[in-house]
Amino acid sequence: MKIGIVSDTHSNLYALESVLEHMNEIGVDIKVHLGDCIGYGPKPNETLALTLEHFDYIVMGNHDLAVIDPKESEFFNPQAKKAVDWTRDKLSKDEIEVLSNLRYGHLLGDILFVHGSPQANNPHGYLLRINDAAMAFSDPIADFEVAFVGHTHQPFIWLETGHYQRVVVDQGRGTQEHRCNFDHIDKRIIFNVGSVGQPRDNDPRACYVIYDTDKKEVVFYRVPYAVEKTVGLMQRFGFDQNEYERLIYGR
Repeated sequence: MKIGIVSDTHSNLYALESVLEHMNEIGVDIKVHLGDCIGYGPKPNETLALTLEHFDYIVMGNHDLAVIDPKESEFFNPQAKKAVDWTRDKLSKDEIEVLSNLRYGHLLGDILFVHGSPQANNPHGYLLRINDAAMAFSDPIADFEVAFVGHTHQPFIWLETGHYQRVVVDQGRGTQEHRCNFDHIDKRIIFNVGSVGQPRDNDPRACYVIYDTDKKEVVFYRVPYAVEKTVGLMQRFGFDQNEYERLIYGR
């Protein structure tokens, strides 16, 4: 079975369209979205609609939650809070209701899907340090063999052994991939799938993964998209310059 997994599209419709096109070319059996469908970008309604149309499982991200409950954005940085407030004004009551019904995680057999961390009672926590991963492995929200997260916007691999790896795909203009086979590993593993709509690892291409459960292989893909179209809309809608420049440089 092949599972296509994305996260953090952040209202970047053109990035999501390119990823879905690439995913359909390869062929997947199940599509999973790890949350933060909206926020930051200029196309929240269309991005949410496309997500609902194509994904079998959708997890609630912290930006999704902040749109539902304004209190959740109190500790956001000013840029993120401004984007959430702008997004909330654009969404209908029905769309906000859809977001409010999203679950914090999905367990598919021994595969766990959460937005930020598998740690119990902390689904929107950040996996940034070894201690964060250790807590996630020692106190998970559910038993898992492999977990997939997003939230940091940076592709990463965490092993229960304490080892970790930042995933770097060679810079380029086209679509490129990085393969990780773990059929020889007998410990649990967490994959951060990166971000489709706002990468922060100095690579502006959309990032997502496909997990082949038969081969126990995860492939990270970097997919180019029409960044200039997203940037153009953000300029037209009066977004701050640093908000759209980060898409150009992937930061």
